[in-house]
Amino acid sequence: MHGYTTESVVPTTELILTRQHPDDRRQLAQTLHTIRTEVDRSAAVTASSTPLVQPAR
Repeated sequence: MHGYTTESVVPTTELILTRQHPDDRRQLAQTLHTIRTEVDRSAAVTASSTPLVQPAR
């Protein structure tokens, strides 16, 4: 991704942001934050509303 090989770098948000145009970084950072927040919220709702063990039928 972005010219790196899998073995040469650990992908991080910071790395991705450094590869973006400076004018686009803030918006991308906000978008990534929103996505992470929504995924975390969805996971919490799913975890709290889905039983881990289903009743036997």
